[in-house]
Amino acid sequence: MAIKMPTKEEMRRALIRRTVEPLLEAVAGGDAPASTWLQLGLAQVKAEQLREATRSFREALSRDPALVPARMNLAVALFHLGDYEAAAAENRTLLETSPNLLAARSNLGMALYLLGRYEECVGEMERVLRVEPKHPVALAALSRSHHALGRENEAKKYERLAVEAGVRFASPAEAS
Repeated sequence: MAIKMPTKEEMRRALIRRTVEPLLEAVAGGDAPASTWLQLGLAQVKAEQLREATRSFREALSRDPALVPARMNLAVALFHLGDYEAAAAENRTLLETSPNLLAARSNLGMALYLLGRYEECVGEMERVLRVEPKHPVALAALSRSHHALGRENEAKKYERLAVEAGVRFASPAEAS
């Protein structure tokens, strides 16, 4: 007899039952601490409930505005939802209190790149490279940003460095 493997959707529903639903019950009374809202948001991300997760992270932040993991995860969820402006704003807020948080700076740079704000992206990603000179995301974003700005020599320099750091650029056929 063959064992039937659960589908991805069945596994997602089981995850919701095991993790999200108990946390929803925990916050239902209205007096749950920020940490419980954060845990709910993280569970919702795992269950691919990004919109719900953003609400949970915001609720955590309303209870504790300094809760860095909630703001970081909110920024990432917003980014994955395609709300790059809001993701950039959350990353800027993170950097006001934690200026050395490299992930927030890199995420801000990527959001700026996707918003077409290439000069700003260059500034943020250059700051990333001052801390981590072979940061692959920063190198790739710098290459693409300089290309978009018509700075082909700079674009090629950063593309070479990115490839050396392990970035694989899509060929023209793959990119279209």
